[in-house]
Amino acid sequence: MNLVIATPYLPYPGAPHGGGADLLALIEFLRPRHAVRVLAFVDAATAPLAQALRPLVTELRLVRPAVTLSHQLAQAWAAGRAGAWRALGRRAAGEVRAALAAWAAAGQLDVLYCAWTEMGRWLPLAPRGAVRVLDEVDLRWRVEWAAARARPWRWLSVWRRRQQERAYLRLAELVVVRSARDARWLAGQGAAALVLPPVAHTRAFLNIPPELSRPGRVLFVGALDRARNQAAARWLVEAVWPRVRAACPSAALRLVGARPPPALLALSARAGVTATGYVPDLAAEYAAARVVAAPLLGEAGALNKVLDGLAAARPVVATRAANAGVGAPPAALTAADEPRAFAQAVIHLLTDDAAWARQSEAARAFARASFDWEAAAARLEAELERRRAGKRGAGETQPGHTGG
Repeated sequence: MNLVIATPYLPYPGAPHGGGADLLALIEFLRPRHAVRVLAFVDAATAPLAQALRPLVTELRLVRPAVTLSHQLAQAWAAGRAGAWRALGRRAAGEVRAALAAWAAAGQLDVLYCAWTEMGRWLPLAPRGAVRVLDEVDLRWRVEWAAARARPWRWLSVWRRRQQERAYLRLAELVVVRSARDARWLAGQGAAALVLPPVAHTRAFLNIPPELSRPGRVLFVGALDRARNQAAARWLVEAVWPRVRAACPSAALRLVGARPPPALLALSARAGVTATGYVPDLAAEYAAARVVAAPLLGEAGALNKVLDGLAAARPVVATRAANAGVGAPPAALTAADEPRAFAQAVIHLLTDDAAWARQSEAARAFARASFDWEAAAARLEAELERRRAGKRGAGETQPGHTGG
């Protein structure tokens, strides 16, 4: 097959966000058997990183400016043309159309795979006979609605996002999401959905020995330049951790994540909490942890931090919002939404070795059974090939090269 992946974010090796890692893993999985072309929006910061991606794809097209409004404005400002983002955006749209048209004319576009919701706008440009796929990652309107429940002034933007997603779902023949919960919702809307779970570190972390955990060590992982992770870390440090320390004076909390803001660093220092910043080896952090804390205050899809903890056989204490996209059962994950209940769950797992062992075993078993990324990627590949073959059989083929 000839696959064209259109993405608003460059999926370069070492991308610090889960969505970029997921997309890169999919590219590496498909590339040995198919031609994979990538069209990515970039800004001044990400464009140099494209050199690491080029050897992994058949062809790479970069479109400036970055697709997001904030990045467009930043680039226009840096160039001394404040307000010029509108013209730049129109030019970028023309570049996308030209690239897709050229690949279609050359017979190099059997599947148009639009990664992330905002790229659904390009689905109508797929040529006749091409399979149209929208990888939503997570249903954005659900994530944004959860975040807006405490901010009523944002409900209108959430409603607009939902209308946008509904329009894009009608354009896609297949929708890819990260959680079974999102797939069930889409099925109820009449959309064909397939679950490709986060690549996370599930396979590698399944081999972390339980005996490497350190007594009293509690771990929080999350990119700390993101507002939702900052809010979760503050809640953990301010509302939960004093209760844990009162019961377990030797307990130690580590906040692991890149780019923590100064205010969070200061808060951590006052509370006797270690904020590490970026660490190159997350496996070592999970191995040393006794308990993994995931106190996200709003839904954010299938979270790598939860999946990694489960795979590492480390008991996870999480809010229901943090577990919403993962769906771990009570035996494998302890859910708690209030500070007192959250602290009690952490304390219980720090002090009761038998309970720790039971949840550790159940966590790993759930991760192994439910999040086999390679098997899910193979199902996606087979579904794309089936749909492409169906179009060929119906006479919707296009001329040109079709090999990988």
